[in-house]
Amino acid sequence: MVNALRLFLAGITGIYMLLDGSYARATQTYIAGVTGPWAGIMHLVGLNAHSTVMYTIFIVYGIAWLAAIALYVMRQPQWLFVMAVLTLWYVPFGAILAIGILGTYLRPAPRA
Repeated sequence: MVNALRLFLAGITGIYMLLDGSYARATQTYIAGVTGPWAGIMHLVGLNAHSTVMYTIFIVYGIAWLAAIALYVMRQPQWLFVMAVLTLWYVPFGAILAIGILGTYLRPAPRA
């Protein structure tokens, strides 16, 4: 059950970031039409939310999420954890999903 939840949340995050970045790169706007609070965080580090650099970051993050899913399936669960931590800046959408994934790592392992 935990594995399915992790994969589901990771899949939504990765696919959405890849699609959103690709869409934004093609149209110069995000799928939702507006940015979230994450744009302010990016501004603090000197990145414009409506720049080719930011669109590319979304695409790279999406691909990295999908790679982390593949590694998870190949018994390397730490990569979903790492990606979740690295996605906490993507407030609120990505951060909520990332916190959900991180929460599954805090649960005690079931007894055999």
